[in-house]
Amino acid sequence: MHISRLNLLLCALAVLPFIPGTLSPPLGGTSVELSVVAVPGLTWADLHYEPTSVIPEWGTQRVQVAPGYWVCARVETTTHGNGLLYIEDNDGECLRTRIVDRHAEDDPWEEIDGGMFDYEFRDVDHDGELELIVSGTIVVKDDVGEIDRYWHGERWDRKHGIDRCWYLAESHDNAHLQERPSPASSGIVRCFDLGTDDAQNSWTVQTTIRPACDDYACEVFRNGHRVAAFTVEYSRWAPQFRLESAGGETFVVCRRSGTTGTGVSGTWESWSHYENGGLRDVLSYHCSGYVEGWNQPYDREFGVAMHLDDRGGLFLRASGSFEVSAGCCFGEQAKAAPTEDQNGGLLFTAKVEADYRWDHNLNAFIPLDAERADAAEHMMEGASDYLVEHYLPELLEYAEAYDGRATGWLGWLRDVCEKSDNKAVVESVIAKTA
Repeated sequence: MHISRLNLLLCALAVLPFIPGTLSPPLGGTSVELSVVAVPGLTWADLHYEPTSVIPEWGTQRVQVAPGYWVCARVETTTHGNGLLYIEDNDGECLRTRIVDRHAEDDPWEEIDGGMFDYEFRDVDHDGELELIVSGTIVVKDDVGEIDRYWHGERWDRKHGIDRCWYLAESHDNAHLQERPSPASSGIVRCFDLGTDDAQNSWTVQTTIRPACDDYACEVFRNGHRVAAFTVEYSRWAPQFRLESAGGETFVVCRRSGTTGTGVSGTWESWSHYENGGLRDVLSYHCSGYVEGWNQPYDREFGVAMHLDDRGGLFLRASGSFEVSAGCCFGEQAKAAPTEDQNGGLLFTAKVEADYRWDHNLNAFIPLDAERADAAEHMMEGASDYLVEHYLPELLEYAEAYDGRATGWLGWLRDVCEKSDNKAVVESVIAKTA
């Protein structure tokens, strides 16, 4: 039988997909790793600068992150030194995240090292599509200088095949997203020269950041000899130290970050007494903070300073202020506390005072007025019962000033008190001011 050259060519082409090494789809059990070229993001040098604009620096770039799918990456800054990275597609915004921070806020404050995070589009999970990687170092500063620094990274991914559905796949502090080297802050040592006590002994403190242990290792030295070693839980605000000495007694005071979160922030101070060649904790209290209670009748902000006085003995005085403001509850406008600005303003400011006497036999601070000391020490945890028990005169004065208009708010305060005695007290206030 005669077979033409054309038929031979067609037969050869028919079996080509099954010959190893060709570009045919892989057989079952075989994997092919897709290779997607990374795209670097914009830098400071790429941004346009318009000093008279409300957006002084800005820049855009167009990136193909998947077959047939493009996005626009847009960086915009504000006149306050902040800036965001926006990712948008044809249907609008997909995500936004912080990219610029180079200004001082409260003391201490955070800013991005160099002013701006790095970002790039890279195929991290090898799925043939680019993810957004944002990374850089955050520096914590105060008026004196740098306190701490830590690494921050984010990875934003897109649900496969769903164009606009981007989500935060990873977010890390103190660790690189991929290689995970030791964080930039690892091993940073900070020394505090506390000066001399009444007997002219010199005191110093050395702290070392230990990210692996999530803490600060602290060592206290007296005349060069270590007298104490302890740890403080890691936070972005490094612990601060000072020396208090009077009446022949010496105390090392550690100020550290306490409870923090949404609507709540607090700072603690711990006093340690030097005795028997070492340090022993003798007093700990909240020295400043605020609580914005969701669906609670009031918010509070406070600040307390402690002062040693050796006149007529050794005394420790706590003094400061306790500000109470109207709380917020959407849908409960009838219960809103009346204030001068009618918008969650200040209800009243109370003084905070408490005195402690140093007992040389017990080596302890003894409160002269237990109730006042309790009020000073527990402002952070205090809820509605706390307000009624410790600040009833101020509460009554506030209610009387509004001639019955505070009745709704007082009823709300009564309802959230847990103790029946305190509920009865608030009822009496309502009766007096209705």
